[in-house]
Amino acid sequence: MKYFVVVGGSKGIGREFIKQVIKKKTNRVLLLSRTNIDIKSENIVHFQTDLLSNEAIQTTINSIKKLDHKIDSLLFCQKYRPIDTKKRSLSDELMVSVESTKMIIEALRDSFSKKGLKSIVLVGSIASKFVATEQAVDYHIAKSALVGLMHYYAVSLANKGMRVNMVSPSTTLKDENRDFYKKNHELYDLYKSVSPQKKLLKSKNVTDLIRYLLSRKSKFVTGQNILIDGGLSLLWQEAVARNFKNIGNIKLTQ
Repeated sequence: MKYFVVVGGSKGIGREFIKQVIKKKTNRVLLLSRTNIDIKSENIVHFQTDLLSNEAIQTTINSIKKLDHKIDSLLFCQKYRPIDTKKRSLSDELMVSVESTKMIIEALRDSFSKKGLKSIVLVGSIASKFVATEQAVDYHIAKSALVGLMHYYAVSLANKGMRVNMVSPSTTLKDENRDFYKKNHELYDLYKSVSPQKKLLKSKNVTDLIRYLLSRKSKFVTGQNILIDGGLSLLWQEAVARNFKNIGNIKLTQ
């Protein structure tokens, strides 16, 4: 039996990961999230956890340790979602994204199976490297801090045979936002048009990479923040702007 601990996986990329993992009957998911996942399966054990609360996180950690299951892998895909968006705070953003990650890694670092995959993956964001103007400054700070945390644990846990990596996706098509893009097809078409692959990233594309990083096939990969964006970040902004204005063929002076 393999046990995967997933933090914040009730929606989006985490949900897609869980959906894929539980297809194998010998896999079990221990899910830590504020709300439960909408997938009914005896292979999922949900621990209702408020990641804004140190006490709630510690209570969940104690409950997991009481089960005495050796962990195979650990996936972090939580996102700070304030009930009132006007009351966002940097401290809350850092608590959910960074401090809770640190607490859980520290608490479970000795609970991994000796013969397991012993891999940790963090879902980050392109906002750790680029400025996404639709996101708040707090979000950028937290995602950048996660990169430093990932680098630290990749080194400090290496002597235990553990690996720590991060995946940072661009705008991703998920079950939760399909209707939005159907209604806003012009935006959907625009995102596709600026991509070298002329496609929008899908959640399964991200989880395929996560599963690779959790597997033995990537046993010498650690400390990496992998951008998954179909090559979008390789394009120079001025070239994108020219194509957007339909003047991509203009001959520029060298």
